[in-house]
Amino acid sequence: MFRTRLGFLSRVALRLALTLLPAVATAATLNVDCDSTTPGVLTSIKAALAALPDKDGPHTLTVSGTCRENLLLDNWQRLTIESAAGTTATIISPVGNKTVIEVWSSTGLRFGRLLITGGNRGVQLGRGSEASFDSTRIERTSGQGLWGTFQSIAQLQGTAEEPVLIANNNGAGLVVID
Repeated sequence: MFRTRLGFLSRVALRLALTLLPAVATAATLNVDCDSTTPGVLTSIKAALAALPDKDGPHTLTVSGTCRENLLLDNWQRLTIESAAGTTATIISPVGNKTVIEVWSSTGLRFGRLLITGGNRGVQLGRGSEASFDSTRIERTSGQGLWGTFQSIAQLQGTAEEPVLIANNNGAGLVVID
């Protein structure tokens, strides 16, 4: 009887470990080279987002080059979009009247060492989103640089060598509406 219970408990423990393992093993790090012409290389942030196993993270996209795209990050958790240390990647809107990066109902987002430019807004946070901007510049939009609404939180972090800069926008650099 003791062997039967031990065997049963071993099977339960194994099933539990296999059930929990996918939750732990879903973290992904992908490289995006928006300037690449090499087949098989991810050449857009949208393609990299689609390749991630889930929206829960933690996931990291390491971006290089100039990405010409508008991003909608809806319901993402623990996502980092950054360039490699010592470099800056650019995300520019190909459409002048669209926001470069829209973030809705997302938390734990981090944008690092990026230049976000073009569009009518650089970044818009809404519906309780939380994002940090590390050594990131939001410049040259036709409207506002960073727009925060509906109880969203933006954390700006930089250094003297790599500051956060929101400048040279046609509208206000930072708009906060509760």
